Amino acid sequence: ARRAGLAGCISASANVTAPEAQAAWSANDAEAPERQARVAELRNAVSAFPIIAATRAVQARISGDDRWERTLPPLVPLDDEQKKALFAKLDSWLAAAAPA
Repeated sequence: ARRAGLAGCISASANVTAPEAQAAWSANDAEAPERQARVAELRNAVSAFPIIAATRAVQARISGDDRWERTLPPLVPLDDEQKKALFAKLDSWLAAAAPA
C-alpha cells in the first residue's frame, strides 16, 4: 500500500499481527514482497474463521487472558475444534509471538 502511495490499511487481523504488518509497511523494496506475503498468510489463516472471534481467540492465546474470547450477541466465540484448527495453522507464529 505504501509503495502505491496509500496512507495505510484497515484489517481486523492487524489487531494481532501488528508487528508483522509494520515490518511489511516499513520494509525496503527488496524485503517488502516476502514480508507482505507473510502478513497475507497470517491474514488468510485468521480469516478462514469468523474474523472477530478468530482475532479474539488469537489475542487470548498470545496474552494468556481468556477474557479476550468474550463476545456479545450476535457474535459467538470459536468453539474448541475451530480454535484447535486455527492454532494449528498459526502454530509456529504463535510460538514466536507469545510473551517471554
